[in-house]
Amino acid sequence: LTLRAYLHYLLVKNYAGAYDPATADTQYAMAYTFEDNDPSQTPVQLTMKKFYENILADIAAAKDLDALQAPSNNRMRISNAALYAVEALVKLVESGFAE
Repeated sequence: LTLRAYLHYLLVKNYAGAYDPATADTQYAMAYTFEDNDPSQTPVQLTMKKFYENILADIAAAKDLDALQAPSNNRMRISNAALYAVEALVKLVESGFAE
């Protein structure tokens, strides 16, 4: 879930333009891919606000799983510090400084 959130963040950052809280409800981003997406259905394009909500929902679900390890010397594994780093990136872009 952490990697899905991060990769979706990179996609929207690079291909959908900058996040603007004033226009997030009307500005479209792209489709968000879940595990249960039906490949025969056309993906639905989401607004920027909904897209970022999905990213934060993935991060919250990853926190609830509590399956990530503390940072270690193994640089090939994602850690819980990376989870919080992704959350910080998303909230900074979304201007969610209060949280």
